[in-house]
Amino acid sequence: MFWHLIAALIVLGIALYGMYRRIDVFSAMIGGAKEGLGVCSRILPALVPLLAAITMLKASGVLDAFSSLCAPLFDIIGIPPECAPLLIIRPFSGSGALAMGAGLISAYGPDSIVGRTPWAHRILVEEGYRYDSSVFPIHHDLHGNPEARAEIHRIETEAGPIWEFPPAVVRRFGQNLPTGGGGYFRFFPYRVTARWLRSINDGENRPFVFYVHPWEIDPGQPRIPNAPLKSRFRHYLNLHRTEARLLRLLRDFEFTTVADVLESPMEAHQGFRRN
Repeated sequence: MFWHLIAALIVLGIALYGMYRRIDVFSAMIGGAKEGLGVCSRILPALVPLLAAITMLKASGVLDAFSSLCAPLFDIIGIPPECAPLLIIRPFSGSGALAMGAGLISAYGPDSIVGRTPWAHRILVEEGYRYDSSVFPIHHDLHGNPEARAEIHRIETEAGPIWEFPPAVVRRFGQNLPTGGGGYFRFFPYRVTARWLRSINDGENRPFVFYVHPWEIDPGQPRIPNAPLKSRFRHYLNLHRTEARLLRLLRDFEFTTVADVLESPMEAHQGFRRN
């Protein structure tokens, strides 16, 4: 519900901004729709027979035989055998691979080994890593797992244990809201971010992970022409404010390393759990 409201406000804001700039918003929207249909007309002729061929190969058992043949190699590099069709279709069509991936997630579930990447933790352990901070417990179109735990926890893998220290989230409106940095640090007003982070430190009595991409403190970076509107919004929003906000955050909060947190007494952090 919260994200539906945010989406509606963004659409309204774009419309109001267009009116302020004296842009014919309706004509611009129609033009965008026409471009979208044009893209579909160019993609579909190649995509439809490609997906039909993959479906036929799957129904005939050829893909299952290919998966079984490659299973030993897949096991070594940590790729689920069910993802074999992606290896065939991806070199020919990125859109087809996305469609195939959506089918895999629909069939096996978003939290299965096919839908997620728990094998990555095993590889990290094998490479000597003791902790990780990459499982974001949020809804997102490109990443995240809203069912993941928000507190520090230990994950057991075939290669040994690894600590997962998720980027910071707060529970509001029945949803996990991201407040651990990146684009969210640029999107939300600083006072909101600071209040949410304090609620983690003081209200929940536990530490949080905060991150900033290096390019986010470079407002003068080259701009990519004709980039999609969503990408421009995500990448360029409030770049000129990031450095000042980061300096203020460093003054308002005390920071240390993940290693120091993990080596501190377990009793010092409520919600610091072992599996």
